[in-house]
Amino acid sequence: MQDIIKKEQERLDATISVIDELLEKNKQNMNKTAKDVVEAQLIAYAKKEVKKLQDMRPNPYFGRLDFEDEFGKETIYIGKKGIEKDGELIVVDWRTDLGRLYNAYQGVQKTFQIGKENRPVTIHGKRGIVIKNGKVIKVNDIGKSEIIENDNGEKVKYMDDYLKEILTNTEEAHRLRDIIASIQAEQDEIIRLPLKDTIIVQGAAGSGKSTIALHRISYLLYQYHEQVKPKDILILAPNEIFLSYTVDEHF
Repeated sequence: MQDIIKKEQERLDATISVIDELLEKNKQNMNKTAKDVVEAQLIAYAKKEVKKLQDMRPNPYFGRLDFEDEFGKETIYIGKKGIEKDGELIVVDWRTDLGRLYNAYQGVQKTFQIGKENRPVTIHGKRGIVIKNGKVIKVNDIGKSEIIENDNGEKVKYMDDYLKEILTNTEEAHRLRDIIASIQAEQDEIIRLPLKDTIIVQGAAGSGKSTIALHRISYLLYQYHEQVKPKDILILAPNEIFLSYTVDEHF
């Protein structure tokens, strides 16, 4: 396990180096003086990128997916937002089709189809990675969650150690749990339903209805950005803490 953590730390260090390089480049761009509308737009984009990269630097991604398609075997890392350098995806956004594969794979079904062309993809492995302040804390190869019987003969839902840790980790007492890293296949299906669908989600208090709704909004803004703009979204929240979480973590 230590060898695995060491290798993942090396990959994380390389990712952080790329982030630092992109940060420096965008900081230089955002400090320029705009001479026309186009340059003003580029400066605004650079400022947005700097904020995104600064937010992502301590914890750039939460998972790894090993898969194979017609182009061969590939390993990608999944995060809250994507990072790209010179046309290469360093971190893949969870809202993409490849992000859907990560959530859909539960250790049983290994072959999926993605994209409009229904491209076949075979999953070879899925790994959960717990990162804190630029350090790999824990690595788990993720299996499936299922209904099993406990010692008392009661039917309970089994979850792997990684999922259990994500769901029970509450480092900040006044902050909603971040579920991007722990989205299950059933939840992911709701989040990714087409824009035209009207959705009603029912569930008990604390079951994650609001958080699923927020992630769906984030997904729609990403996938349908030409049709849906942030100004089109109205969120009625119970308090300022909830609102600050919404703005900081999802949009």
